[in-house]
Amino acid sequence: MQIKPLLISIPLATAASSSSQDFPPSPTVEGVQNLQNYINNVINDIVQSKFKQIGNDYSSTGRSLSFASRDLLPNGCTALTTGKLAQNRDEAIADLQKTQLILQELEQDIMNKDLPKAKKDVCRAVAEYGDVANYFRPYFSINPHTGEIKLSVPSPTGIATDPALTSYGVKQAEELSVLADTLSPKVSRIYTSPFYRCIQTIAPFASRVVPHVPIIVDQGLGDWYGKADFEHPLPADLNTLSRFFPGLVEKTSFVVSRNGEGLEELHERVAYVMARIVADADAACTSDQPEAIVVSTHAAVLIALGRALTGRVPEDRNEKDFDTFTCSVSTYKRRKRAEHEDLQIWTPGNAVPEFEWREHGIGGGWDCTVNAAVDHLANGGERNWHFFGDETFADAMKTADSSVNNDTESTTNNDKKPSRL
Repeated sequence: MQIKPLLISIPLATAASSSSQDFPPSPTVEGVQNLQNYINNVINDIVQSKFKQIGNDYSSTGRSLSFASRDLLPNGCTALTTGKLAQNRDEAIADLQKTQLILQELEQDIMNKDLPKAKKDVCRAVAEYGDVANYFRPYFSINPHTGEIKLSVPSPTGIATDPALTSYGVKQAEELSVLADTLSPKVSRIYTSPFYRCIQTIAPFASRVVPHVPIIVDQGLGDWYGKADFEHPLPADLNTLSRFFPGLVEKTSFVVSRNGEGLEELHERVAYVMARIVADADAACTSDQPEAIVVSTHAAVLIALGRALTGRVPEDRNEKDFDTFTCSVSTYKRRKRAEHEDLQIWTPGNAVPEFEWREHGIGGGWDCTVNAAVDHLANGGERNWHFFGDETFADAMKTADSSVNNDTESTTNNDKKPSRL
């Protein structure tokens, strides 16, 4: 079984602009008016409690706003929020309406060719719009030139790429936890990514598992960050995490390079890590009865995990084969217990040890019997992320003079990326 935690980033890239005082051809008045209409859609989603749609509309609108700011400010806005984060529904709507008023001023700036005021107003809009993110989820952006990270809210661990769940995410984690009462076969092991949000997602579930089993932290299950010339932040160490989640155990099978990894490297990493996890679980098993392994991880890792277990890797890596709704549950049933692959033990500083897993899958192969179930969630499936090619920061540096958002979070959740304004 695999459990996907709630982590969703908001694509509000900070941006960057030339020193020329000539007013750029974009954004246009029509584009800014479209932005205001997009914000109307977000407001209507909130008013009508369209929970499945809110996140998608908010993200795609934020991405379009980032395009507008990018055209005006290549050096970036100084703040992603005003600091007065929305705490409830009414405050979120009020912040969206304030953003619309600022965009009306931006319209006038464009018509008047007033570049200094347009720069100021677009940053005001970005910050006001960013206040609403707290109503949905925290987010961060990464500058591809320097690796500088901006987080919309403070991180519990002090690491910019390590936000906690929102209150909505905490609610989903509680909804998930009730599955522990009826799960069959019994849970023998629980593994998690070292990032705070993943542990926070699985902790309520783990607390209800009887008999108790500890949560095992494996850095090999950590999030996917694209290749870069700079170093990505490390996750928090076990001592730091244990202050928030007592009783954690660390058993790391692999540590990703701080310069990130490509899409193919991600697949090889996850296959190796899962092969190690299954081999260790088999070695520790003392019963002839089936047992379950639970894994809490990120969307990109979850897709690669499904491919590693089944051995089915589509030629187009962007194919939508495994769903990743937040806090959903996927179940994999083992085909047979086979002799384990001749796995070399990874040593720090080296690449992922190579072994054959494609076609047959790791550990004898597995079949996906349930793909991202969401019946336990009051509002059903949300935020179904999929691959959109490699997320390489070096490519971003060649093609855009701007910051790049994380996702797993670095792409919009819509099938089509929003058009420039």
